[in-house]
Amino acid sequence: MKNCLVIPLFPLLSFYAAAQEPAPPAQELEPVRNAFTHHTPEYSLRIRKLLFDSMDDQNEFQFLSMPAFQPETLLSVRKSGATYTAQVVRAETSIWYYKGDDEKLKVNIVTKTLPPKLALRAEALWEGMLLRTRFQRRQLVLDGISYVFLGFAGDYGFLTAQSANPEAGTKPAILGHIGQLLIQYVEAKPEQEQKILNSLQEHMSDLEQKLKN
Repeated sequence: MKNCLVIPLFPLLSFYAAAQEPAPPAQELEPVRNAFTHHTPEYSLRIRKLLFDSMDDQNEFQFLSMPAFQPETLLSVRKSGATYTAQVVRAETSIWYYKGDDEKLKVNIVTKTLPPKLALRAEALWEGMLLRTRFQRRQLVLDGISYVFLGFAGDYGFLTAQSANPEAGTKPAILGHIGQLLIQYVEAKPEQEQKILNSLQEHMSDLEQKLKN
């Protein structure tokens, strides 16, 4: 009988199955892809021109929300003495889908003072999460929502990280929700503020506890 080569299939099947397993939910923020590697660098440039250029560079932290099919929004928090001022810049329509001249796209700007203790807690959470940024396996999800977090982190300087479609309950999702609540607070009427503040306190406590674990 001729010799024949027998290749066991179980290791191959196991390898194939492992390769097909979905990536676990990201528990940390991820590095932001730069213009050399991102497939749509012109979109990032338009975001910078239309939203970021309306701000100065003296911000303690920033939060960019980019939901699919909806206008992009930038939150910037700056400090002057003991006063924290938040500014929200919201495009009138989705920058991604806007085909006209950028100069004709309107943005709405709202400014409000933040309670100092709340701003300090938010600033600490931004720094804590940014310092934990790492590469992770990614599950490709089309559309949804993407967040970008920017902030100053002491000797590390100004850091930037992102999260795309974070799963509910994860640290990136909670931080994203805090960012959204801060935007809501800045845009809210006086009678709506306390309810939003209560929700902010709850989510901040939740994330602070997770960062301790």
